[in-house]
Amino acid sequence: MRTIPALFLLAAVLHSETEEPKYAAKNQVVAVVNGDVITMTDVRHGMPTQEKPQDAPRTEWLRYRLGLFKKILETLVDRKLLYQEAKLANIEILSESLEQEIDRRQSNSFASRKELHDYLKNIGVSVRVFKQQIKEDLMAQEIIRRRIELDRTVSPAELLKHYNDNISEFTQGEKRRLRLIMIPEKVEGNSGAAFADELVSMLQKKPAEFANLAKLHSKGPASEEGGDIGWVERDRGFRKELREVGFSLKTGAISDAIPLEGGYFIIKAEEISPGLVMSFDDAQPRIRASIQSERYKKDRQKLIDYLRERAYVVTFLPDADLLM
Repeated sequence: MRTIPALFLLAAVLHSETEEPKYAAKNQVVAVVNGDVITMTDVRHGMPTQEKPQDAPRTEWLRYRLGLFKKILETLVDRKLLYQEAKLANIEILSESLEQEIDRRQSNSFASRKELHDYLKNIGVSVRVFKQQIKEDLMAQEIIRRRIELDRTVSPAELLKHYNDNISEFTQGEKRRLRLIMIPEKVEGNSGAAFADELVSMLQKKPAEFANLAKLHSKGPASEEGGDIGWVERDRGFRKELREVGFSLKTGAISDAIPLEGGYFIIKAEEISPGLVMSFDDAQPRIRASIQSERYKKDRQKLIDYLRERAYVVTFLPDADLLM
């Protein structure tokens, strides 16, 4: 795919730093695909509406938006090639199928057709153009279905290899439900360390009182819930130093006071959920679906690469201001 040199765009950016462009065509052509055109309006409908952060340099922001533009344009070119191939294959979409797809998309995001039409009006897309886009999508999907004969058979050897090579996908790490009491460095002018040690002594004798004492004395998170900070994973979701202590405790055990920046911390291991590995038998449906999905993606890309090799595709970089 050919692209008109980026030097034109960079020159436009540098120029626009000092002088506003006099004219910007919103319907500027940004690609020609075998004679069909894709406009900047088509691309902008897929680009998120964002305002440049005040502290972001204009050139850096433009590079980011240009990256989005290229990804969306690539997708639109692929769809156009598939649509053109579908037309050559005389694929037609029945009006009932088109309306069903519009209903499906509308129900996913809008309460009514009117709400959908109001949205289209706000973004400057006519109902006719919207229907044409959906028709192209459906035709592209149909030509893929016809051209790709997906092999759904997955051998036992393939299943087992995928399971062994990706065992982390089927492993749930150990989790612990922890309670926490945080005592500040000073408690009413006295040493927080001494007070924390007193609480530890009390809790080792009466661990069931942890929640009540947390409500009374803790200045840390979830104090009103008795210090219950919920389920914590071994490698994330909590301060590392406290995590290490929490995962060294047996169920119901109370830690010593842990001195850290900000105060002294006491941890109770409320519950322990051991790490689990999904059995190979249970994992097989998921593995089979994953392998088939990867095959589909590869075959779809092969079809698109084949269409690109035969096609005349040229892309153009738009006026800089249309990317902002």
